[in-house]
Amino acid sequence: MRMTLRQLAVFVAVAQEGTVTKASDAVKLTQSAASMALADLEDGLGAPLFDRLGKRLQLNDLGRFLLP
Repeated sequence: MRMTLRQLAVFVAVAQEGTVTKASDAVKLTQSAASMALADLEDGLGAPLFDRLGKRLQLNDLGRFLLP
């Protein structure tokens, strides 16, 4: 599985900001592009990186392991 810089940037921003909307602003992408990048990353890894709590996303164990 290859991780793109865009996927990594979105992943880190979501981990810091807690929502895809705020993360998309931080990395200068549309919300849908950020959501797609995160979904593609999780699909490529075959597992979620965040626990979804309503609109908030919280790193799970795999997400914490991957966070640079």
